[in-house]
Amino acid sequence: MIVVASVFLVWWLAEASAAEPSSCVVCHSDVQVKYSASAHAGEVTCVGCHGGDAARFDLEAHSEGAGYKGALSRVAIVELCASCHSDPARMRAYNLRADQYSQYLTSPHGQRLFKGDSRVAICTDCHSTHEILPASEPRSTTYPSSVPKMCAHCHADKRLMATYGLPADQYDQFRKSVHGRALEEGGSLKSPSCATCHGTHGATPPQVEDVSRVCGQCHSRERSYFNESPHKAAMDALEFSECAACHGDHAVEEPKRSLFNTACLGCHEKGSREMLAGRKIMTLLDRAEEALRKAEAAAKEATASGIDVSVHRSRLPMAWASLTEALAVQHTLDAERVEELARNARSVGEEVQGAVHAAMGEKELRIIGLLLVWFFLLCTAAVAYLYKREVARERAFE
Repeated sequence: MIVVASVFLVWWLAEASAAEPSSCVVCHSDVQVKYSASAHAGEVTCVGCHGGDAARFDLEAHSEGAGYKGALSRVAIVELCASCHSDPARMRAYNLRADQYSQYLTSPHGQRLFKGDSRVAICTDCHSTHEILPASEPRSTTYPSSVPKMCAHCHADKRLMATYGLPADQYDQFRKSVHGRALEEGGSLKSPSCATCHGTHGATPPQVEDVSRVCGQCHSRERSYFNESPHKAAMDALEFSECAACHGDHAVEEPKRSLFNTACLGCHEKGSREMLAGRKIMTLLDRAEEALRKAEAAAKEATASGIDVSVHRSRLPMAWASLTEALAVQHTLDAERVEELARNARSVGEEVQGAVHAAMGEKELRIIGLLLVWFFLLCTAAVAYLYKREVARERAFE
């Protein structure tokens, strides 16, 4: 009796919350729990995807006569999703694009699927099945910080990737990169994920000539300066992938001046004119950054000691801005332009250091002077005390 009542209660709750009566949850209550949190809840019914008769409580609900579709093929799943998501009129109400299916058909995933390869990713592999959440929901598989792990489900599978002649270490490389650490550890949603560079439904590796354009979406200044450099024509002629040729692709490390000692050697001989020019740029940037960091440290120490150096410290942000611009300008390989910005940053850093140290020195002098005054006062008080006591003794003998 209790079991019957429980089944009836589940069915009644489903009836109360669904747009149309559904007997599906009587047997599939676990699916209903996931579906109720989905973006489709209340909009797409069970029969909308699976067919069948939601009003029946027997096996006839799954009969062919009731339009039950059974287990859909992977191609059929994509076409089913597209039946709604390719309809501009239906998608307009939700402010969603209606070109996902057409983009998917251009991707390696879509092209292989419709050539008979059922192992490639389809809609449900990325978005899940019943618990489909918006990409803005942190629990969603397509939330920016979740995308790399979602892609890695297939692309970190060595056996699967081997069948396509693809490496399976992209995710391991990415998670250790400056982009991966910022996204997964730092929680910066501005940091790129797989989809940022490869696209989403039309996912495909950037072609050689497109790499700088992809990187340039975020690093626009660096790309602009690179286009002015002698590297641009040389890399185009050699069909190098520009940014990735020096910085790598998935394993992009935090840009460091030591890159001049590693990446450059791939093309230029040690001791060559090009390497010496690179060493000059590296030295200019290193010295400028060192001066600014020392200035920051000195200002911090002074502030902790109670010395107001805000006037001097206020000059540092502009100096850091000059250095940041110099870091971008280095992509032109024009040492003179880099030198102008780097020297400006360095001179401000050194001036601030000097001013802060002078302020700290003045405080030390004031402290020493104050100690001397107190010492003099104490000595005077001691002499006065001894004199007074000696006078008192002499009077006592009179």
